[in-house]
Amino acid sequence: MELSRDDIKEKITSRIYNYMNLIDELTRKIKNAPKGNIRIAKSHKCNQYYHIIKRGDTNGKYILKKDFKIVRGIIQRNYEEKFLKELKYEIVVLKKFDKKYNPEKLENMQ
Repeated sequence: MELSRDDIKEKITSRIYNYMNLIDELTRKIKNAPKGNIRIAKSHKCNQYYHIIKRGDTNGKYILKKDFKIVRGIIQRNYEEKFLKELKYEIVVLKKFDKKYNPEKLENMQ
């Protein structure tokens, strides 16, 4: 399947728009996610999870099994932060391409 030059412009614009919407959604999720980090320690072949909130705290507060949603929330937030960073970079690249892509210039040269 070959794309026309207009299709390429349209697809880039559409992708930028979709990424911007995804960035808004991820930003809201990150804002509502639990703060802090997780420290994992092994004890008798079992993982123990500690919630670290303050910078410089090396121990953290032990997370009970019933509160495991905190662990999931923080891990998910970390993933979403990395994904958000990549999305922002992708938008920068797409915008640069969109700005420089000028198929008419090539046609005028022929």
